[in-house]
Amino acid sequence: MPARTPEECDHLFGEYINSGDPDRLLKLYDPACSLVQRDGNVATGHAAIREVLGRQIAEGSDRDDA
Repeated sequence: MPARTPEECDHLFGEYINSGDPDRLLKLYDPACSLVQRDGNVATGHAAIREVLGRQIAEGSDRDDA
């Protein structure tokens, strides 16, 4: 389901991140887009963004188990 409004994008982001599957999250990103991380580093393209999102999902999972 493509997001047609910012609210739909927010909803899908929450759904996809809670699924624990970074590939689902990538559906929300243009293949050539960039993601600016909290530390200021920039991930560009699906491969780099997938790596960042995968780490964030794993870190979130680790925090939930603690």
